[in-house]
Amino acid sequence: MKLHWKRILFAGISAELLLLAVYLPAKRYAGSAFMIIAVAEVIASMFLAGLWTVRRIESRLLLHGMLVGVVANVVYAALRETMAGHIRSVSPIEAWGNFFAVAIIKMLICTGGAFAGGRMKAKERSLPSVKFPI
Repeated sequence: MKLHWKRILFAGISAELLLLAVYLPAKRYAGSAFMIIAVAEVIASMFLAGLWTVRRIESRLLLHGMLVGVVANVVYAALRETMAGHIRSVSPIEAWGNFFAVAIIKMLICTGGAFAGGRMKAKERSLPSVKFPI
C-alpha cells in the first residue's frame, strides 16, 4: 500500500526529458506540422509514463499515474522558468494560464495510462493459462 516514489520520479522526469528532446528539434524543423507533433508527443509520452509506472504496482494505480503527471509538470515548470528569457513573447498571465491548462491535461493523460495499465493487468490475471502439447 506504499507509494513507489522511485518509479514516479523516474517516469515523470523521463517523460518530460523525452518531450524536450523531441520538442526542440520539431520546433526548429517541423514548420507547420509542429503543433501536431507537439500534441501527439505530449499524449504519447505522458500515457506511456503512466502505463510504465503501474507495471509492477498492485494498488493505488490512479494515484501513481496522477503523481507522475505532477512530477512531470514540476520538471516542466522548472525548465520553463530557467528558460524564461527565451519565451517572453506572451504575457505572464496568458503563459501561466496555458501552463495550468496543459498541466491538468498532462495529469489526466498520465492517470489514463495508469488506468489502462491496471486494466491490462486485470485482463492478464483473468486469462486461463493454456498449455500446448508440444
